[in-house]
Amino acid sequence: MDVVEDLLEIEIDQDDRTSIEIFWQKALNPTHPRIVWLSQWSTMEYCGFLEWLRRNGDAAFNLVNLTDHSLPDPRTPGITSPVQCVSLVRGELFAKYALWDRAITPDRQSLSNWASLWEQLRTENAPLRVMTPEGLVSAQIDYFDKQLLKHATNDWAFDRSLVGQVLGDMMVESFRERGVFQCGDLVLFARVHALVERGALEGLGDPYARDFKVRLPVLHPAMRGESGQ
Repeated sequence: MDVVEDLLEIEIDQDDRTSIEIFWQKALNPTHPRIVWLSQWSTMEYCGFLEWLRRNGDAAFNLVNLTDHSLPDPRTPGITSPVQCVSLVRGELFAKYALWDRAITPDRQSLSNWASLWEQLRTENAPLRVMTPEGLVSAQIDYFDKQLLKHATNDWAFDRSLVGQVLGDMMVESFRERGVFQCGDLVLFARVHALVERGALEGLGDPYARDFKVRLPVLHPAMRGESGQ
């Protein structure tokens, strides 16, 4: 967790550390049935599953893998959408479509493939992991910098607006039509601060305040769409 604090410029206090420990105790409780849900189109869910699998060892469990599953879009009648992130599936949809009935016992080959993948990624020990057409791979901490600079302009804008744009565009500017949830906002805020520190963005105000604003430097050669790196 100390590495996470350094990379994301955050402080994980003792309450948060305790909550994380309690989460793993509950997630691995041997007295309860173990049912795991995920969509591989959420990098965080996929990595979380792989780490859970490592900690779970050889204990039996059931898996509800919604990676290739679609559900009706509650906002657009008659339209179905792929499940991009299980944590965003509304509770009534879980019940209406009895998604728990999709639980299966993973086969040995799948378990072996997942274990090998996670062992490789842990050995590489990169700051980030991202989904690509080739699957889940390691990435450097500046992986999202180009996207942040692409959406920055020469006008002052709240850093949260820039981060929101990049998060939203992950759903359309992707190798996959419906996008991929590659990361959360903490990673992007940390990169905005890093870009300001190195001069690729200008900042106005306290970087940790809600009214912090950023823009491309006035003489930035890229203006819009290129990083100039």
